[in-house]
Amino acid sequence: MATIRGRATAHDSTSPSPPFFSTVATRKQPKLYCVDPGLVRAVKKQFGRVAVEERGTLLEGWVLTLLRAHGEECELYDNIFY
Repeated sequence: MATIRGRATAHDSTSPSPPFFSTVATRKQPKLYCVDPGLVRAVKKQFGRVAVEERGTLLEGWVLTLLRAHGEECELYDNIFY
């Protein structure tokens, strides 16, 4: 068992295989995370009526935005998380 900077590793320098995969899978496009469901709708160019399934998440995002704005204005709390 070899050590690297004081840590024991299962890979021995005499073993033929490396301790990790030699090839790494790559994505063609990076993954995009949107924090607001309204932004997702805008990116998809869905400007029409809101579907029943989307109403809950859109309302939650709107309420969170209002709470953050009110909290900053009145200094009620340090931060709010969703």
